Amino acid sequence: MIGTAIAAIALGPWHGALVGLLTNLLGTLDGNVETLPFVLVNIVGALVWGYGYHHFGGNRGRSRFLLLALTVAVCCTLVATPLTMAVFGGEADHAGDVYASLLTEDGIPLSVAVFMVNLLLSVIDKLLTSYASLLVARPLGDIRVNRTTALTI
Repeated sequence: MIGTAIAAIALGPWHGALVGLLTNLLGTLDGNVETLPFVLVNIVGALVWGYGYHHFGGNRGRSRFLLLALTVAVCCTLVATPLTMAVFGGEADHAGDVYASLLTEDGIPLSVAVFMVNLLLSVIDKLLTSYASLLVARPLGDIRVNRTTALTI
């Protein structure tokens, strides 16, 4: 989701959503169409990153940006978990499946185990993605399309 995050932070939420959509559509060219519903995760991530950064203070300090990254992780997990359950029956052939199965062996329902593992992995992923994207997106955000000139920096 790094391209989605870069676009959302540099250009805004709907640009990020478009990048997420196109990334998922291109990903289906190899015949892997069962992941297409996960475009919703990319779109939600883009909207939270974009609106959070541009309109809700995610660009106003380290703690706010950290909170934004964690919010993206939670929101993406809330969308990804039901999709994982519906599309893959809870087992998405992902590294997290091992941990989810260990939790189910301890009596935790599969949907709760999938949520817990997805949240943990999503927090790690979204923290890394958010901060890496910020390094790239900040300079890009200084480039603006102007009606009178092609580009201004």
